[in-house]
Amino acid sequence: MCNAETAGNPLEALMQAIQGFVSGSTFELTPAELGDHLIRLRHGIDLLELGFASDAAVFAVTDEYHAQGSVTPIDWIRHHCHMSGHAAARAVAAGEQIHRLPASVAAPWLGASPTPWWRSPATCSTSGRCRPRVGRAPTSSSPLRWRR
Repeated sequence: MCNAETAGNPLEALMQAIQGFVSGSTFELTPAELGDHLIRLRHGIDLLELGFASDAAVFAVTDEYHAQGSVTPIDWIRHHCHMSGHAAARAVAAGEQIHRLPASVAAPWLGASPTPWWRSPATCSTSGRCRPRVGRAPTSSSPLRWRR
């Protein structure tokens, strides 16, 4: 891709940066430096996952998945983003909860929790608090808008 294509598209610029990053070598790092590298890398991945979850929740309240032939937004995300159904549902559910749990969003970066809440199986699988609400309108306090 040329730089003109990425100039106005932050996602394309990010994709190019990621491709450049992963092609780099970590063999020159000491074990301690590699450990720090892994911590920072996971932090970056967590931020990307949070952004994906937020966008997935917004997508879920549109009709675009139906226009493209899917039965549910989770089904569309599963197929088009090459994810398991569970991972797609968890992303949508986590994205729906972002506006309700601001302290939990910040906790992993403040050292309060080793596992971000949107990846925690205990939070999003067994507790029922993050179950997808696909097909229901968001609450009035939700930043998501229901579209008919």
